[in-house]
Amino acid sequence: MLPLLLFAAWLASAQQASAPCTSPGTAETQTARGPGGAAAVLKVSSEDDHSKEQHLCSAQYQLLISGAGGEQRVVDLLTSDDAYERKLSVQLSGFSRDGRRVLGILSEGGEHPVSLVFDYHIIEGTVQLLDLREKLGVLAGANCDAQFAVIGTTGKGGVVVELGAQNPCAPAGRWRLEVSGKRAQRLLPGASILSSYTDNKCLNDIWHTFSWSWHIF
Repeated sequence: MLPLLLFAAWLASAQQASAPCTSPGTAETQTARGPGGAAAVLKVSSEDDHSKEQHLCSAQYQLLISGAGGEQRVVDLLTSDDAYERKLSVQLSGFSRDGRRVLGILSEGGEHPVSLVFDYHIIEGTVQLLDLREKLGVLAGANCDAQFAVIGTTGKGGVVVELGAQNPCAPAGRWRLEVSGKRAQRLLPGASILSSYTDNKCLNDIWHTFSWSWHIF
């Protein structure tokens, strides 16, 4: 029961927002706080793609980051172009424990569903996009509405994603994603995970309790 509570807590703590692709349209998360006063907001904006040959809706995903000193940075994560009214969703999981990375998920519905984990490295100024459907080899089809969240990283820098068990098209459990072309690897009980930074005391309490139980049993 405790793993399910932890996953629900992560979903509740992650900043989420969604909206249909319209012209114009926008949706953004609430602010996620990081170590040392850093802050981040995840935003998606949409508009007509202005193509003369087709009537599609373009979406632009951006990460807005501010440091403790007030400096701001706008990071372009992804631009997509597809049907009007498709669902656009953003999930900001937060900062890595060391404050050097910002993690989250970009999703789109419709006939060509998309589920991408983004991993932004603040110092280098680079972003990596990991395709969940490709890495897991499932989640295919518009009717697969699986719940998932980025919950942290491994000691070697891999991204850890947890999937809920509410839909049979998704393999429930914890999975490690790497930038390489390798498929995701399921994490075994007892695997070490560096949980994402959060200033939510209740969530931290749940995490510490779960970590103790996970290693004991």
